[in-house]
Order: sequence, then structure tokens, then C-alpha cells
Amino acid sequence: MPKINHFKPDPELLKIKDVPGFILKQTGVRRSIWIVYHWIKKGRRSYSGHNTKLRVHTYCGQIFTRTSWVMDFLRKLGE
Repeated sequence: MPKINHFKPDPELLKIKDVPGFILKQTGVRRSIWIVYHWIKKGRRSYSGHNTKLRVHTYCGQIFTRTSWVMDFLRKLGE
């Protein structure tokens, strides 16, 4: 009997541990996992003075974000 995979993962979802590599590919800037975790919990102040947090989704005890959310976060920091 063939194994049936009922769960099709969303290709846009990123585990938090994969976010620093994604940021490195997009911007060329290295950020550690601890910096990303800080962005989730406390946020980051942008140049305009607004505090921005990285949006996340928790599923089965793991923290995920989306590539679009990371790009939104980086765009808001540049404003």
C-alpha cells in the first residue's frame, strides 16, 4: 500500500531557524537567530520611529513566518 501524504506544506512558510538565511539571500546582511527571535518578541524600531514586529504563526509548537511577512518587515524597517 503506498504511503499517502495528506499534508501539503505551504511553500511560503519559513521556520524561524531558516529566516537568517533568507535575509542573507535577499539583502546580503547576516542576522542571527537571536536577532530574529528579538524581532518577534520585542520588535525593531524603524527610522520613522515606529516599533515593528515580525509576524509569526505557531503550529504544533513550532514558530513559522511567511516570506511575504519577512519582506514586509524589512520594507517597514527601511521607511
